[in-house]
Amino acid sequence: SYPVWSPDGRRLVFLSDRGGHPGLYVIDAEGSGVRPLGDFPGEPWNPRWSPDGTRIVFYETDAEGEDHVWVLDVDGEARRLL
Repeated sequence: SYPVWSPDGRRLVFLSDRGGHPGLYVIDAEGSGVRPLGDFPGEPWNPRWSPDGTRIVFYETDAEGEDHVWVLDVDGEARRLL
């Protein structure tokens, strides 16, 4: 759910509960190369691409019901809480 195209139209970020826990994934436009963007303790939602397509910002709801805003590199490596 929440599929969002990258600014260049080459990738799509989406939410899925593959493996039994909600997570963020990126897939190439032609349908190949599905990859997770890391594990998150809470439930991510509402992902959005940065204008240059290098980062993804999203909300995460933690176990206490608190919402947080995160930004991460499209490779899933560098992330930070805003």
